[in-house]
Amino acid sequence: MSEGGTPAAPTTIAAAVVSAAARFARREALVDGDTRLDFAELATEARRVAGALVASGIEPGERIAIWAPTSPSGCSPRSVPTTAAQWW
Repeated sequence: MSEGGTPAAPTTIAAAVVSAAARFARREALVDGDTRLDFAELATEARRVAGALVASGIEPGERIAIWAPTSPSGCSPRSVPTTAAQWW
């Protein structure tokens, strides 16, 4: 909690996605053409990708690189969990 009793802001992308999923589960989080994901779906996909990264040997604290276009598709669920090594 921050001063005044309000929740502290998330400090990582992963924490922000989890927080948003808890608060806004069914609100749209990502729209890319015909693809629409709400915050709960975004968090689920992020956890899936994070799990795959961990299964491939990525460990906490390790850095990984993402090569993605500067567009909505570059901010896809596959890009968001790039903080997977921070653990979900």
